[in-house]
Amino acid sequence: MEGSSLTAYAAAASGELERTLPLVSALLSLARPSAFPVDLRHALEPLSVVYGAIANAAGGTLRISNCTEQMFVSTGGTAARTLLAELLDAAVGEPRAVTGELHRQGDRVALRLSSPLARPIGSDVRRLATSTGARFDSAHGATLLSFPALTPSGADSTP
Repeated sequence: MEGSSLTAYAAAASGELERTLPLVSALLSLARPSAFPVDLRHALEPLSVVYGAIANAAGGTLRISNCTEQMFVSTGGTAARTLLAELLDAAVGEPRAVTGELHRQGDRVALRLSSPLARPIGSDVRRLATSTGARFDSAHGATLLSFPALTPSGADSTP
């Protein structure tokens, strides 16, 4: 094998590895139990990586921004992940740009997606949301998933 073809192969392999490592890290993070209380920023991070890859594969994008403030919610980790995953799953998978923002909204912490969902939220997940105090709301082409906040809105995450 010629050195120039080996260099091209190594560059291609390196690029694949760079795309794969964040996905592996996200999947490993999702395999671990989440801490309580749940900080939605940390619960959302690996899900954003996985669903961002799904959006990219479908020809779309997923971009979620959040502030540096702690976003602790009273919902347990498994329920919070399930609700976030259902929202992202219903939003991506089509060739379109999906943007979102994680923010405080009064006594709640909310993820707002700027585009309408590609499919409805499942009824079993809606029941889970109701049982945990979370809510799905849609208006003006946007979808909001909000959770009861655990700490006052002025909490600071600076160590």
